[in-house]
Amino acid sequence: MTPDSAFPILGVAVALALLVYALLPLLRAERRGRRPRDVLAVADEDRLLDEREAALRALAEVEFDHQLGNLDDAEYRDLRERYRHRAVAVLRALDGHEPALDEQIEQAVALHRVARREESGRMALAQRAITQPRVPRRLGGHDLPSPAPSAARGRPATWVAFVLGAAFLFAGAVLTLYLVLNRGDGGHTALAVISAPPPLEIAAGPRSGLLLGSAEGLRSSADSGHTWEAVPGVSGGVLALLGSTDGQAPLVAATSAGIYRGADGASWQHVGDIPSGQLLALARGAQPASLYAAAADGHLFASGDGGATWRTLKSAPVPVTTLAILPGAPDLLLVGTDGQGVLASGDGGSTWAAANGFANGLLASTRVRALLFDPGSGESAAAPNGRTFSGTLYAGTDAGLARSLDGGASWSRLPFRGDVRALGAGAGSPAPLYLLDAQGRLYRSADRGLTW
Repeated sequence: MTPDSAFPILGVAVALALLVYALLPLLRAERRGRRPRDVLAVADEDRLLDEREAALRALAEVEFDHQLGNLDDAEYRDLRERYRHRAVAVLRALDGHEPALDEQIEQAVALHRVARREESGRMALAQRAITQPRVPRRLGGHDLPSPAPSAARGRPATWVAFVLGAAFLFAGAVLTLYLVLNRGDGGHTALAVISAPPPLEIAAGPRSGLLLGSAEGLRSSADSGHTWEAVPGVSGGVLALLGSTDGQAPLVAATSAGIYRGADGASWQHVGDIPSGQLLALARGAQPASLYAAAADGHLFASGDGGATWRTLKSAPVPVTTLAILPGAPDLLLVGTDGQGVLASGDGGSTWAAANGFANGLLASTRVRALLFDPGSGESAAAPNGRTFSGTLYAGTDAGLARSLDGGASWSRLPFRGDVRALGAGAGSPAPLYLLDAQGRLYRSADRGLTW
């Protein structure tokens, strides 16, 4: 499982955890609060409890006011008898038998006496009546908890709504972010699907459309890769392919039969032999006739006559997978590896250093499948060593596509997140980019890799 594929799973797991977190306390509370109710429904019980408390409070008020002399005997007896009848009826409905009303009235009077001592005046008493201690409730000989205030009763529903909303918002954000970050795999539209044996190379010529190199030979397409035709005059399986990003430099194909060069992709000529049977990549230097080649075992070669003859350079320290050249004085050699990322040499291969970036500009994967330099992208930057670069370097890895403007000192990740196997560029400014993934799907980008 890749980190990108695990990302939405993690988001859903967190959302579910929030949902359980919201519901579990409510389920526990409901489980604790469930008791057999053979006499009353819960709603009826709460209503009767409220009526009982109101009756007892009224009786307590009458008793206390009579003791203070605020009520004469006639008023006291009349009010007391009225409230007593109501309290008896409610208590009998709750307990199922004749209640010990006098004892409960005494408790209520005692509670009011304490309240009256703490507060002065009838207005303060009315204010305190909201929060004063309540008479214990009993049902069937068991104490029952006091009913929560109406505001508190709404808190569980509010809590559930809040947590559920947070969970769904989080899950939606995770899904949106996942789709944005992975649109290179599933959100882009492929031009065509290539069915040819690897290794595969892709390039674009100034007038010949697309070129595809494979073990079956060199083929061309004039309809964006939907149909392909064999290119006459080129023999052998293609090992490496070099396009023309400025429309002036010739196309170059390295096959098992030798080096072929074509001015426009329609006609080709054999110009020399390949420098190694393990050759896997070609790159162009500052001059049109300046070529570089890399072999799988790390051997590097250079040619000043368009591939007719070759000289051997210092080898890369590890096996390589691809090659790119950033023209300059001297040219900067960059090789891709299958585990150590990108290595760079500014002295013809004598010394090498990692070019995988650092911190937030780190290359996403060290398994580099393809390197491509576009000198006509119109972008430029200065590396930490003071060297200025013009053009854009692209790196295709098993985790997607990245680009660097400073010779590999830092990288920025592009939206395509598939397993890149080959890169190519056509003529123009900016040049259209072409990409082949591990499934043989062919993509094109007209905005330097932002959309495909």
